[in-house]
Amino acid sequence: MIDDAVRQLRGTPVAKEIEPSLQFQISAFIPDPYIPDTYQRLSIYKRLSGCEETEEIDAIRAELEDRYGPLPEPVVRLLQVLQLKVMARKLRILKIDEKERVLSFVFDESAQVTENDLLRLLNTFKDRIHFTSHFSFEIRIKNRGWEDLFLDVAHCLTTLQKGKE
Repeated sequence: MIDDAVRQLRGTPVAKEIEPSLQFQISAFIPDPYIPDTYQRLSIYKRLSGCEETEEIDAIRAELEDRYGPLPEPVVRLLQVLQLKVMARKLRILKIDEKERVLSFVFDESAQVTENDLLRLLNTFKDRIHFTSHFSFEIRIKNRGWEDLFLDVAHCLTTLQKGKE
């Protein structure tokens, strides 16, 4: 926030915040029996929502395992979705949506997607990828479980991230 104010005073353009929307056909939440205390559960949700780096999510994962024991499957999926969201935010992706064996990706118009980024995607996903506009594409997915879907999305985001490092 302060950095944005300083940039504005210097006349440097300030990029608007992106809050990606991720829609997957899974249950991703913290079950009441895992963290019975509502205040503690809400506190964890709040901390997770503020994570800007995947390492922060990893630290909360370790804390949860230490305090409450092995993670139930819905919590594992929640943490995975949040990792994808952090990656998507950095790439200025507005939306990732799973419907009928298709993953749709929509970029913000300010996203810096280069020709090399698109070529890497084409080489990685070959005949499974379809560009629907200048700011969106779709990837056909095989009818597999969440773990494979998560890996496909993470692989796509990592492929795009390679050009940004």
